[in-house]
Amino acid sequence: MDDEHKKMYKMHHKSKTFMINAITLKGFDKCTDKETTNNIYENLVMTYEGNKQVQGANVNHLVRKYELLKMEEDQDIEIIFSKFQTLILGLKVLEKNYTIVDHAKKILRSLPSKWRPKITIIQEAKDFNTLKLEELISSLKSHEIELAEDEP
Repeated sequence: MDDEHKKMYKMHHKSKTFMINAITLKGFDKCTDKETTNNIYENLVMTYEGNKQVQGANVNHLVRKYELLKMEEDQDIEIIFSKFQTLILGLKVLEKNYTIVDHAKKILRSLPSKWRPKITIIQEAKDFNTLKLEELISSLKSHEIELAEDEP
């Protein structure tokens, strides 16, 4: 082998070793020694991301969960926001994006009825085009503390 082939061979095995070390035992079992790095990568993509049909089904599932997300009366804002962020990240991975305005409105729609006065105040006082989610969540957290103090 000449120097160029040796360099390519080393690079191939370096990337193959990296990929094999990064996967689980289940993923490793699907790889054979004779596969190229590209074949291993394609196999892992099909295993963990699926084909276009599977990705479409995953998007539909996450969109449905996003639309049905509701805060229960006994939940706190932290729990609902962490669920919300998980859904958003899943949708981003599958290349289904919403705007910040959509997210802010969805969070407000997901709140229980006892939050209605606060929702109305936020809707009237805030410009959703400049509102940051962190600002919205901070406002809701402070209101949640006030609600907790009012309860016997």
